[in-house]
Amino acid sequence: MTRSWEQQRERGTVLALKIVLWCTRLLGRTVTRLVLLPITAYYLVFAGPARRASRDYLRRVLGREPGIGDVARHFHCLASVTLDRMFLLRRGADQFEVHRQVSPGVEAVAEKRGGALLLLAHLGGYEAMRLGAKGKGMSLRVLMDLAVGRKLMSLLTTLNPDLTNQLIDASERGPGLVLKLREALEQGAFVGIMADRATAEERAVEADFLGGRARFAIGPWMLASAVGVPVILAFGLYRGGKRYDVHLELFSERIVLPRGQRDAVLRGTVQNYAARLEHYARLAPYNWFNFYDYWVKDAAASAPRAPPATP
Repeated sequence: MTRSWEQQRERGTVLALKIVLWCTRLLGRTVTRLVLLPITAYYLVFAGPARRASRDYLRRVLGREPGIGDVARHFHCLASVTLDRMFLLRRGADQFEVHRQVSPGVEAVAEKRGGALLLLAHLGGYEAMRLGAKGKGMSLRVLMDLAVGRKLMSLLTTLNPDLTNQLIDASERGPGLVLKLREALEQGAFVGIMADRATAEERAVEADFLGGRARFAIGPWMLASAVGVPVILAFGLYRGGKRYDVHLELFSERIVLPRGQRDAVLRGTVQNYAARLEHYARLAPYNWFNFYDYWVKDAAASAPRAPPATP
């Protein structure tokens, strides 16, 4: 059984991360990408739970039994996006092809210069999405639990010290966090928040997703209802080589959770979100970076499987 994502220990050491950083500074992106091959091989051999989670997801999204090459490609995509974060933070988008697809609704929100919530997911490259938002004149802040992935975050801040000023620490619970969020929104910022994971302790609802049932935290939706600003979906899909496709799509002008109907509206809203998340996961299936038991156990058997091979 794969542990839930918040229980998985952070892989890698500070030394290993510094070696990769050294390679990015001295060797450039093309040569440094060769380092991703042994990293991918390491995960294939030693990361059993992540390997099983990858197979489960790929079976669902591809509609067939994935081979070891599919799993390797999945891990390699994660490693590529992680490496690109370093280059994007150091040098910006100069050496990348960032293609933006922005819905008219998002254009209208940006023109008003008001704040909005950006719903992010562990699908594709977060830093590429940040560049896509900046390309539309959006000031971006991100709500992130800085207690998770502390080693990687420490490394990234050495590349761009201003990164910490662009983050709102989600490990700070309660009214203080809401106040910081409101302040950023009142300043016209677009505040990003991850919406595709739920910890074991978080309140969550289940939704249909890729042929099974998955848990989605209700926190982002409660926040959206409380602050009353537009909600935008944001994905930075890695397309191989130097290309990223940034998608910005208006999800709702405002999330309203009326008393007496809150639970039903929440379930419907989360289901709509899960449907859009599935749409983008199918557009770029190897961009999914949730390597743990994502689906509710009772629904695991519902994943589509390839028919047995004919002798």
